[in-house]
Amino acid sequence: MWCIDMNPFLREQVGRGAQVVDVVGRCDAVAEFSLQQCRNALFVPDLQATVQQAIGRRIRYLKKQPENRI
Repeated sequence: MWCIDMNPFLREQVGRGAQVVDVVGRCDAVAEFSLQQCRNALFVPDLQATVQQAIGRRIRYLKKQPENRI
């Protein structure tokens, strides 16, 4: 089950949490996500289509890496 703590777009800022919500910021964040973070990101409510596409591309890229092959 997904919960807000699993949201990879949350960032710590000076003692308080902040969330990246714009498309550009989220796409930039996706570029550094791990495979698990990508999977978690797909469950974020109201995720923009462009961000979903970026996550899909990142997942495909990560699955091709030797350390992520199943």
